[in-house]
Amino acid sequence: MSEAAGDGYVKWLMAQTPQLKAPAPYLVVDNTVHKPTIYFDLDGVLADFDKAAERVLGTSNIYRFEFVHGQEEFWRLLNRSRGFFRDMEMMPGADHLLRAADGFPTAVLTALPKTNGESVADQKRRWVEQHLGPHYHVITCLTHEKPNYCKPGDILIDDRAVNKRRWEAKGGKFVLHENVGNTLAQLESLGVKA
Repeated sequence: MSEAAGDGYVKWLMAQTPQLKAPAPYLVVDNTVHKPTIYFDLDGVLADFDKAAERVLGTSNIYRFEFVHGQEEFWRLLNRSRGFFRDMEMMPGADHLLRAADGFPTAVLTALPKTNGESVADQKRRWVEQHLGPHYHVITCLTHEKPNYCKPGDILIDDRAVNKRRWEAKGGKFVLHENVGNTLAQLESLGVKA
C-alpha cells in the first residue's frame, strides 16, 4: 500500500469509527486526521554552527570565547566573516534525521541573531537550498517567536531548550537534539520512525 493510500485508509477509518484515536503521531481534529509538521532548527541540528564558529574565532571552545570576550564581540566577528551561515557544513547524521521525517510535512524553523538579520536570513535560505533543495520551506524569526509557528501535534527538533515550555504549551512536541541517536529515539517514541 502506498503512503498516500495508507493516509487515505487512516482518514477513511477515522471517519467510520470516530471513537478510535489516530495512530501516533497523527492528530484528529473534527474527525480529520492531520500529520504534524516536523520543524528542524538549523544551527546545531542540520548545520554545524560550532565548527564554523571555531574556524572563524580561532578557538575550540566558542562558548568560553563568548564568555571571555562578550556576546557583542562574538557576533561582530561572525558577522564579519562573509557567508558564515551559508557556508556551514552539514551536521554529521543530519541526513538520518531528515530521512526519519520522510512522509511528514517539514520545514526549517531557524532563529536570527539580533544583528545582521536580513543577511543571515538570506544566507540560511541559501544553505537550505544548497543542502536540502529549493523545495524546502524555511522560516526565519527571532528565537522567542518560534512557538508562534506551532500547531497542536507539531514537532520541533532544536538543540536549545529555550522554547520547550512555550512550544509544548501550544500543544506541540519538543525534541531536544543532543545527538542523532537520542533524537531518533525521541522521534520514534512520538511515532516518527526512520
